[in-house]
Amino acid sequence: MSGSGSFYNSAGTAVSTVTTIDKKSDGNAVHATTTFWKLTQPNTSTPPSWSPYGSKSTPAFSNQTLTQTVSTGYPSTGSQMRGSVQSCAQLGWPVPDSCTDPATLTVSY
Repeated sequence: MSGSGSFYNSAGTAVSTVTTIDKKSDGNAVHATTTFWKLTQPNTSTPPSWSPYGSKSTPAFSNQTLTQTVSTGYPSTGSQMRGSVQSCAQLGWPVPDSCTDPATLTVSY
């Protein structure tokens, strides 16, 4: 499997669009996952840091190429959000999913 995509700001929403290609006809489904991160600074005496803000996955599919989108609204405070995006093959338990290295992109809002 392979993937490509984008992470962008759309009218106050962080949007992750990923094209995932299932290169093998092996019966394992594939999907894309985006982990969202928000830039936080609790007070002026601490440096800003990235905190988890949730994760969303696309529906799984097999034997095709699909472009799918997930999104999330921005937190009320802050100015930047990151998306760590990867495509994954779902393997049977107890084998963990096989995923591409994540691409991490940042948007300002």
